[in-house]
Amino acid sequence: MTDRPCTPVVLFIYNRPELTARVVEVLSQVEPTTLYVVADGPRPGDEAACRAAQAVVESVDWPGTVHRWYSATNRGNRVQITDSLDEVFSEERRAIIVEDDVVAHPRFFRWCESLLDRYDDDAEVQQVSGRNELGRWDAQGDHLLARRGSVWGWATWASAWRTARQTSFFHAPQVELERLLLDHVRAQQLLLGRGRAIGWDNEWTLRFQLNGWLSAVPPLNLVRNIGFGAGASHTVTATDVRGALDVMEPGTALDHGEVRPTVDDRYDRWSLLVELMSSYTNPAAARRLAQAPRVLERVAGDEHGMAMHHLAPFHDALEAGAVLEHLRPHLGASETFLHLADVMAEAAARQPARARAVSPQAP
Repeated sequence: MTDRPCTPVVLFIYNRPELTARVVEVLSQVEPTTLYVVADGPRPGDEAACRAAQAVVESVDWPGTVHRWYSATNRGNRVQITDSLDEVFSEERRAIIVEDDVVAHPRFFRWCESLLDRYDDDAEVQQVSGRNELGRWDAQGDHLLARRGSVWGWATWASAWRTARQTSFFHAPQVELERLLLDHVRAQQLLLGRGRAIGWDNEWTLRFQLNGWLSAVPPLNLVRNIGFGAGASHTVTATDVRGALDVMEPGTALDHGEVRPTVDDRYDRWSLLVELMSSYTNPAAARRLAQAPRVLERVAGDEHGMAMHHLAPFHDALEAGAVLEHLRPHLGASETFLHLADVMAEAAARQPARARAVSPQAP
């Protein structure tokens, strides 16, 4: 094919051959000139599934260089990914990164590369994210800039990765963050301070925000995560509403660039509200907890603050409802989404009239 991306693509796989095949199918349309395939070693009982996943990538036959890094032992998702990216970025200046459950639109790869070219010397923009958590969003050109960016299909530079790896989790953010984002940063820091694991992706995002960096995000979603449910490392809830957000046909949306947009604070806030609401496996139970401050008061110390942050959409129910209405065209067929929307609409109806009068409107 023509116009193949020259930026190396890194693919992480493990024991899901069916999902891996769907990712490789897209890569075969794109034919990256350099591909790194990284596979963790099997846990007991996973040997056959891991071999099957590796067999999928053995079929790669387009012209180019393929590096296959297969671990003999199981190191775990966090160690395998972070150590492997350390090694990739010791050899490459930049890379586009996908996992075995990330199915991207074929144009995602060249769009990523164009943004990597455009921001190559920019000290602020340090990530390109193919996932638009809100489905569609107004942008000043072929991308928007945000302080949050998904790693479900993303790209960065070696310099950014190395700087992030050296950033203390407990520094104060180098820029002023909006209240909800700041609360989220503090919640992650609290977990780490108590020795809790937050996953390699959350570690990267936390360090990213502490450095005050920006992510380029497409005006419409270019990536679908198909890995929700059994077998996932983190996205283990099959009914997670984010799994229903599909890849969108970009048309001409990615064809007009060169403008450096202003930071979109509304996108940041709304995408975080989506993340928080997606964790409500039982929205009605979450609503009851949000309406029971005496229960929360019995939670000791800072855990109380973490619970309050987790329930933040209920305290901004009108805005959370606006987010869900924005997403309805993309997620409305999901039973979980409809239940969540009903619960949040009920919570919004109970908010004071003054709050309703100042509720943000969807773009």
